[in-house]
Amino acid sequence: FRLKLLTREATVLTAAVVLNETLNYNQRMIYHFQIEATDGVHKTQTTFEARVKDVQDKPPVFQGSLSTIIDEDSPINTPVLTVHARDGDTGEPRKIVYDLLSNPNDYFLLDSHSGELRTAKPLDREALTDSTGLIPLLIRARELVNGVPSDDPLTSATARATVTIRDVNDSPPTFNKKEYEVELLENTAEGTPLNLDMSVSDADVGINSKFALRLEDLSGVFDVEPKLVTGYSQVNIRVANGTLDYENPDHRKFIVLLVAEETDTNPKLSSTATIHVSVRDANDNKPTFEQESYSATVSEAALPGQYITTITAKDVDSGSFGDAGIRYSLSGTGAELFNVNDQTGVITLADCQPQSNRRLRRDLHENESDAHALEMLSMHANPNSELREINTEPTVQYTLIAQTPLQPEVAAPPSPSSPSASASPSPSTANDDKDASSKATATCLDYETETTYFLSYKVNVGNGKEQA
Repeated sequence: FRLKLLTREATVLTAAVVLNETLNYNQRMIYHFQIEATDGVHKTQTTFEARVKDVQDKPPVFQGSLSTIIDEDSPINTPVLTVHARDGDTGEPRKIVYDLLSNPNDYFLLDSHSGELRTAKPLDREALTDSTGLIPLLIRARELVNGVPSDDPLTSATARATVTIRDVNDSPPTFNKKEYEVELLENTAEGTPLNLDMSVSDADVGINSKFALRLEDLSGVFDVEPKLVTGYSQVNIRVANGTLDYENPDHRKFIVLLVAEETDTNPKLSSTATIHVSVRDANDNKPTFEQESYSATVSEAALPGQYITTITAKDVDSGSFGDAGIRYSLSGTGAELFNVNDQTGVITLADCQPQSNRRLRRDLHENESDAHALEMLSMHANPNSELREINTEPTVQYTLIAQTPLQPEVAAPPSPSSPSASASPSPSTANDDKDASSKATATCLDYETETTYFLSYKVNVGNGKEQA
């Protein structure tokens, strides 16, 4: 304030108190002054009081903290916090009402008059986009002007509040599927991972998200990694040992239970997943013969097609990897004189070359370096044929002994089921023996040329991939 002189008369002096600066009711409501008048000799004094009248020009002001923490498992209608705001004009303050401008997930309700914030529904920290569990709220406070909430910027204000949802151990570890199915070969190497798209997670945080993985597998065939997880991890199931065996009926199907259980909580929440493992057969067993070698006898007068013997092998694999895939063959010097049914193992006498060829072959056998005789034999047998080297592998040795026809020829041929037997001419052949002399050129065997043939008998399985 300042004093301003207005008029001056002989006996009267008039002055005015003038406002020098803007007043602020909130800072000072009353001013007291002392005014003094003097004529140069005498003076007099008086007091002056100025009262500032409040004008509604300040918005509401929020007071106190607008942040709090609440447990995730709090029931509905639990008090969260109370909002306080006052009219910025303190002279004649107006009443304040509140409302929520933002309320993520509609978790809360705000009492418009008391400002009390309460839970509106069950809270779920794991459903929040913010991994810290923080929920931001925008609260508005408005003055009541003539009983109506005012939206004027001078009579309303907003403030941000935060509610942090404190984690509660309410989420067990969870697999991305409840059941898994996978196939693998019985000869799968140790340490091989199963072809599974498997993951596990716990939506809680801190110690509530720590859990262990284990397999309930009595067979001990499989193992799981990792063993300990916090929050989330991919899961690998591996073959722990090489004991898979399709030939063992107990190893053709495994049902393994995978358990995820929390480690540091009470109670320890857990969940499970089931893994169905089907084992497929692999060609991992070689066929075997009952004996290391076999022998049989046959008359030199036997005609082509004469049954000699049957030799079979066994393979414990299944399907085409086992007995169904077995194929037999003969090799060695003189093997062309005999036929073998590649599926049944029945050995019979083959359609043979003329006697002259056999004599040449005998000469070749006596002198293997005689290339000229070898060429003559090849051209005599088939002018268009090519000489080929026959590679034989170690197999069961089979000995065929040519039997002289001077001995009486009786008895029927041995049963095909007998793997080792002395083969005699079949009844039909025996009936024709009386004409043997006239058919000598049609027989395959010549006792005087060769009495014994040592042949290799080979069995292949799985398109020749395995041999015995």
